[in-house]
Amino acid sequence: MGAKKPMALHTSHHTKAELAVMEEENQVATCSRSFLNSKPPKILIDKTARDEWKRICLILKEMSVIGDLDIYALVGYCNSWSLYCRATTELAQQPLSVESGKANPLVNVQIKYANEMRAFAVKAGISVNARLTYASLQVKDIDNEINNEFGL
Repeated sequence: MGAKKPMALHTSHHTKAELAVMEEENQVATCSRSFLNSKPPKILIDKTARDEWKRICLILKEMSVIGDLDIYALVGYCNSWSLYCRATTELAQQPLSVESGKANPLVNVQIKYANEMRAFAVKAGISVNARLTYASLQVKDIDNEINNEFGL
């Protein structure tokens, strides 16, 4: 069975009872966000990862897409970012191809960490798609408030 969509993403018609159940499920699935105000975890591999953690947490304070249960996806993202930066820096000091025209092995390392960053970003809810989904929900809430206020 796949993951359920948040209630706000459902587009089909639901009964009041179904809506009540989905609302309750959303409340139960919501967790705290205390990690946003705490020090970076010790499992971050270096200063670059810790700096990325701090940068991302400042941004995430304004968005409610991630909670304490997602902390390890964010750790994975920050560590992958650091390793990607390290591979990119090392690659910048070397030729892209080595003997007999083969690609420098660092190119594959760089690609590996870029892919890991993307995968962890999706899991942590910080990918472009996750942000667009969050934004559409915010716009929908504003539209609903306006409609309720003015009876449109």
